[in-house]
Amino acid sequence: MNAHKLREAFNYTDIQDQISSLGYQNPQIDKGDSRQREAWSHLKNLNLSVKLVNLKSLKNSIANHEDPHFGAFQCRVTSENAEKIHQYEEEFFVEDQKLKRLPFLFEINGKYYPAIGNHRVRAMLNGFKNYPSSPFIGHCILIDCDNHLTDDEKVDIGSDIANISNKETGDETQPETAEDIAHQILSKFNIKSKLDNTMLDYSEEEKLNWANQWCKLWKPNTSSRKLSRAKNIAFAN
Repeated sequence: MNAHKLREAFNYTDIQDQISSLGYQNPQIDKGDSRQREAWSHLKNLNLSVKLVNLKSLKNSIANHEDPHFGAFQCRVTSENAEKIHQYEEEFFVEDQKLKRLPFLFEINGKYYPAIGNHRVRAMLNGFKNYPSSPFIGHCILIDCDNHLTDDEKVDIGSDIANISNKETGDETQPETAEDIAHQILSKFNIKSKLDNTMLDYSEEEKLNWANQWCKLWKPNTSSRKLSRAKNIAFAN
């Protein structure tokens, strides 16, 4: 996964200027949500190519619950809140509010998986169907647009981006539950074990040790009590 770092550095300045010129929050300097800044920084550190895409052009190709990698890109046990989706749809297509923060998507085998902004994506898809004459335009950020990563690498990085977007920073709208974190731990372990087959032979103790390290990296602001319960849900017999 280090090959992309050997490429010529991707020009993020141009895409950031394009995002700003269209009236969206620039994720590089988003003062309203630190998770957007962290996710963008993560992409830049990996030197991944990105581009803006009109979501309407992808409306028939957005991944749903039945698609194979859907769960890896979602951090909640209940990945979607119907009320929240309806609220966004009303804001965009009835109240004429503009999309502020762009969803982040990965493409795998012709399907587009939202790693950030799944509720906004679902709301826009509903709006395109329910309000066909609406002038609303909403874009998204397509990550690894030059298809440099393998499918497993896209799932791995996409799950990291999703976890960043779900961090407890004060910017989130709904606190994570221990069940949510257990889902993330199991999902990430399964992803990593595809990249490193030796993990398939881990004992329960080794899995819990792995989970400890993952939580230190990705859940630094979450209470130890909640993390302990999550790790036990995920791995303890």
